[in-house]
Amino acid sequence: MQIFRLLKLKFCKITYEIKNNIESLSISADEFSPIEYLIINTRFSIYSIDNLLSYVPQLRHLTINYLECCGKKRNLLPMTLKDLKYVSLKMNSIYFNQFGILIKCFFQHIQLLRISTK
Repeated sequence: MQIFRLLKLKFCKITYEIKNNIESLSISADEFSPIEYLIINTRFSIYSIDNLLSYVPQLRHLTINYLECCGKKRNLLPMTLKDLKYVSLKMNSIYFNQFGILIKCFFQHIQLLRISTK
């Protein structure tokens, strides 16, 4: 995704329309973004969150306004995001054990967690 190549971008709010089942981002090996505040206002798969977070290692604030359990089920690749302190998730059709995996894999250092269900 080209947006991660913007070297001065600190705040990003993304709204897009999904037209068909397109494969998500792959894990970033050498491409990193300075984004610190990320808001996603569209359907986003729980199984793509590790790929997304691999691009934003300096993330401090994450909001996903429609996190769902869709797409190809796979194991998530854990990562430490020490700067991530605020997470807000509006979840749809996510079981408690899947939520627990998210917490263990990505959100160990958060100070404020806001969750809601649809």
